[in-house]
Amino acid sequence: MAIIHDTNSGKEGGTLVKNLISILEVVARIMRREAGARPLRLSVPVVATLFVGLLIGARGVLDRKPPSGTPEPKPSRGRSLLPFSATDVTHYFSSVLGRQPVRASGGAILFEDSKAIQPQHRYRIVIVTEHNDLVITLSVESDIGTHLAREFFEAPLFKPNETQRLSAMLDHAQSAPTERLRRFTVTIRKLIFPDHVRLTLRFSPT
Repeated sequence: MAIIHDTNSGKEGGTLVKNLISILEVVARIMRREAGARPLRLSVPVVATLFVGLLIGARGVLDRKPPSGTPEPKPSRGRSLLPFSATDVTHYFSSVLGRQPVRASGGAILFEDSKAIQPQHRYRIVIVTEHNDLVITLSVESDIGTHLAREFFEAPLFKPNETQRLSAMLDHAQSAPTERLRRFTVTIRKLIFPDHVRLTLRFSPT
């Protein structure tokens, strides 16, 4: 016995009707054969065939997914709780610096130019996620790190009021200030070493 399956996901009801018609046609043929030989009655095989056919038809409809013009969303993995992600920040620095990063140990993203002729043009920028935090470390041989940070705060990733608050924090970054803003909490720490200056920006969900 052939059960008809319609491959068009938008015609589940029509598929079930066709399945039932097919089943009933088979049952009718069996009944006609039995009626010619003895009084009409439904035998156990006939009832079983009808029941199994109904189950198959109903299961085909229930298992069919509703039609959709867009693919189903995949489960998110590692979705950032911040208004921007490590990928967003990477794209920003890649555009500004005109170079692609490399992957460092622990999955960190690294931008580095340690061979520039002028020392003030040498830099090392590390972007890493720590649990729900996003940490950006700028290490330079001069105070150019503060300039890079100010430009970063003016990126479209931030709202105007956030840019203003973050830029103000840079003026006293050596005291490691922390600000709780509406979309995130940020801590800025500036450390001065004999051979370089390190500026760390830590963004955490608010």
